[in-house]
Amino acid sequence: MRKDWTTVLILWGFFLLRGLSHILLLPPLEGFDSIGHIDYLQYLKDHNNQRSITDMHFSNDVPRLLRLLPSNRNLDVYHIIRKADLDSYRDYFQHSEDQLKRLKDAFRSLPAETPHREYLPELFNWQGKHPPFYYRAVNAFTGLFDSTRYYERFFLARLASLLMLSTSVVMLFFTGRYLDQMVTHGYPLKIILPALFTAQPMIYIVACRISNDALAFPLNILALMLLFIWTISADRMRYQTLFAILIGLSVGLAVIVKTYALIYFVLLPLFGIFMSVRLRNYHPLLATAVMLVVAAGISFPTLSYHLQTVQSLDGSHIGNMQLGKDTLTTFIHMYVNSLEGYRQFFRMVVIRLWIGNWSSLGNYFPVYLLYGALYATAAWYLWQNRRIILSSKDQLNLFVLGMLLQIILIAALMNLGVKLYMRSPEAKNLVGYYSYAFYLTELLILWVCFGERFEGWAFLSLAVFLFSDGCGLFAQMVYYLGVADIGTLKMVLPDRNFISMLPRNWNLSPWIPLPLSGFFAMVGAYYIGLPIYFWYRIKQPAVDGR
Repeated sequence: MRKDWTTVLILWGFFLLRGLSHILLLPPLEGFDSIGHIDYLQYLKDHNNQRSITDMHFSNDVPRLLRLLPSNRNLDVYHIIRKADLDSYRDYFQHSEDQLKRLKDAFRSLPAETPHREYLPELFNWQGKHPPFYYRAVNAFTGLFDSTRYYERFFLARLASLLMLSTSVVMLFFTGRYLDQMVTHGYPLKIILPALFTAQPMIYIVACRISNDALAFPLNILALMLLFIWTISADRMRYQTLFAILIGLSVGLAVIVKTYALIYFVLLPLFGIFMSVRLRNYHPLLATAVMLVVAAGISFPTLSYHLQTVQSLDGSHIGNMQLGKDTLTTFIHMYVNSLEGYRQFFRMVVIRLWIGNWSSLGNYFPVYLLYGALYATAAWYLWQNRRIILSSKDQLNLFVLGMLLQIILIAALMNLGVKLYMRSPEAKNLVGYYSYAFYLTELLILWVCFGERFEGWAFLSLAVFLFSDGCGLFAQMVYYLGVADIGTLKMVLPDRNFISMLPRNWNLSPWIPLPLSGFFAMVGAYYIGLPIYFWYRIKQPAVDGR
């Protein structure tokens, strides 16, 4: 057990290394929803920790930040400030060195608390749809420190998000450890699962920032971890009711952090029916009923507030649109009379592989080809191993659980696509990256698909993930620091003189507190250390005779 905790600490350390490098490089206003999450924290401080879906407005801090910092092209703030008054990353670093120093000093000297903060009634903060649990937790963390500058509190909030997200590594380790003990295979899942999570660049892009995804990810992993244990042990578990209560508790907490966890309310009864049929008794159905009751009890205040204010469970104003006939008509138009729905679905799947519509840049084309090859190989092995999967009780149960969740999630995203299309036919991208909150099911499906060959696929996946992350990191550095432009397909095209300009712009950046040499040392330790440690620990069981 002591060796296990040493392993956990090492894997956790690698995750923190990459996470720290991400939150240091990422500009405060990168991401179309960033400013909404940032100002949500301040709104709770100024309103007795209470939110309002219909009456949450931006503070006058927001226009000030928009004038001091560069921002990406997708930032949804044109109702706050004219697009012409915003600096892109490229435009920002075209200023003279003296001007950049003044902007940097002005940003870093902003006080955390201003005596004349006002909330502007004409500027609505759409992030008020999210439950306040995560934001209250972040404010509690930043309140532990005597931070007087906005800049300091901002990075403390990002650090809180990183620490929340990093607990996922611990849970993935113990999920793998349990599967190592219960299911026969020749490789350590307790190493593979947390390592592939750590190496997946989308985890950092989506959740390692000021966003409730930072807490939603680990809570969903906790719920899935407990569900996996219950799935394997359901026919011999002594304290089924207690375990069902724990699962319901984790699902309820996940819902009151981010409401995409509502898919469990569809998943659990369907999976309960499947397990009852498999085991030929009604105990799994009763257990899933307990899970649902507990989860509903925890989430009821939040969901009832959403229904009362905007008539939708997720708190979104999109839910106010007329349903029924109009929704069915739109669905038929998108999926029967035209190809729009299928184009939308294809974009959702492809863009989730690296960046999505959250940010303003994409990765390089070979990255998408490599991802496609990985998943095409998984589909082929699924077909090859279908008889083995069907004959294995535990693996089949886990596979059905994972596939059910993924199908329900895709259906929910397609439903969101129909609603967005009803509001605006120009809406192109869906939030396919939400699926990473349930990434553990994806890894378990792939494990079942590959069987004894999963170790080789894990090596290959780690290499592809690190390669795509390295390509993405390069694209982010040159773009965020103003020495690149965006070409077709959001591809970053660096300037010819980017090598000479990068150190100058790095030092003049208002948001990066670390020297460039220190940053390279941090990412170098991660890119070199993680694959070496992964290879060593994967090969060690064979040496130890495991």
